[in-house]
Amino acid sequence: MSQAGALGPWRDDPLVAIDRASPVDALPDVGAPVCASVARSMVSLETRPDLYTLVNPAHAWGAPYLADLLVATAEEMAILLPEADPILIGDVSQRGGGALAGHLTHNMGIDVDIGLYTLAGKQRITGFEPLGKSNLDFEASWLLIKNLLSSGRVEFILLDQGLIDLLRKWALGNGRMTVAEADRVFPSPNTPHLWERTGYVRNAANHRDHIHVRVRCDEAGTELATAVR
Repeated sequence: MSQAGALGPWRDDPLVAIDRASPVDALPDVGAPVCASVARSMVSLETRPDLYTLVNPAHAWGAPYLADLLVATAEEMAILLPEADPILIGDVSQRGGGALAGHLTHNMGIDVDIGLYTLAGKQRITGFEPLGKSNLDFEASWLLIKNLLSSGRVEFILLDQGLIDLLRKWALGNGRMTVAEADRVFPSPNTPHLWERTGYVRNAANHRDHIHVRVRCDEAGTELATAVR
């Protein structure tokens, strides 16, 4: 842990290991030409302490449409939850892309780590905090995930299955989703053809204290209707 830095051990498991029921050859091809051009157009997230906290500005380079999504989401959260802390943004990519220490992704400006909220809409500015039933702010965290998915730009969100189960149960129990919507946003890990979907939350180890958001490698995305609209 001492060598991991403020954010802890940022080791993203290989995407093929996220769902062991998924065939390896179903892995989205993040090396496709449309994605390879992203690194050349990366922008640096500007400092906006009123909207978000950047844990490491040197690792806050991403595709322009990812930067736009983060700003828009932060603005929406500030409106919905004016008393909550600004969202906490961890690693995106380094300038120009390429391998980023501690990660197997975050190399093309289309991945970003974002903190979920602890009780009363709190975020730790020094890094992400392990979450569970006793300290997860369900309302705030659900609003964050909902706004990201509703953008139509998100390919998928990674989160620990235990937290997925808690959020699904809360959303259903509090009338935020129907069962059909919950099945669309929080599908079972064994859902057939899961890799072919977009705009959903799936299981990943080492994600009990943040979400990992992957956006599509293009600026389209707006036609991706999700169950949370």
